[in-house]
Amino acid sequence: MFCNNLYSFRPSRNAKDAVRRFVTDPGIKSSFFYKSDISNYFNSVPIQRLTPMLKDVLFDDPELCGFLCGLLEENCVTERGSVIDDRKGIMAPMQDTLTT
Repeated sequence: MFCNNLYSFRPSRNAKDAVRRFVTDPGIKSSFFYKSDISNYFNSVPIQRLTPMLKDVLFDDPELCGFLCGLLEENCVTERGSVIDDRKGIMAPMQDTLTT
């Protein structure tokens, strides 16, 4: 699901691993690198495009797939103890965790 060159938001991978890989690459002098920080990226991912992909990947675990799809498709979140309707993309289910 993820390319081998992705080091952010991955379990057991971090920036030090990325640097270690690049400095030991014999072709480093002929390589180009691009890093970007796209503001509000996760809130721009359309849920209706993501859920079919989840269903394909998690076809063998219908309970997990149902839980994740339900979480992503839920429009209401709890923010500081209040339930609000604030659909903002794939990070919306995490809003309460991030703001409390």
